[in-house]
Amino acid sequence: MADGNVRLSGLQGEIDRLHREVAALGAVNLAALEELSTARERKQFLDAQSADLNEAMTTPEDAIRKIDGETRDLLGSTFQTVNDHFSRMFPELFGGGNAKLVMTGEEILDSGVQVMAQPPGKKNATIHLLSGGERR
Repeated sequence: MADGNVRLSGLQGEIDRLHREVAALGAVNLAALEELSTARERKQFLDAQSADLNEAMTTPEDAIRKIDGETRDLLGSTFQTVNDHFSRMFPELFGGGNAKLVMTGEEILDSGVQVMAQPPGKKNATIHLLSGGERR
């Protein structure tokens, strides 16, 4: 019988330990399933809004990239056309010499334009190095 008492006493100790652990867990939240359902619905709503915002950001970014590319192409071709005309007109206006336009930067949308001119009988110079009479 002593064997049964030891076993019964060990089981009672285990039962007491389990009761303490259950008590330490605290009260059961009976509304947890409803709160979980509400949180899931909120998450779905926020995920949908996030997807809409990401799509809304992508559209303007695509438009900006397209406009940027078209602007670069148009500016490049316009610059080349103006430079070609300027190079042809300069000798006619000054009775000789040559001139060209040069972009002063790596980035076409941010660069400036420098006028390189060489009137007849003069060294090649930028327009700001020429005298007032030579600029006309």
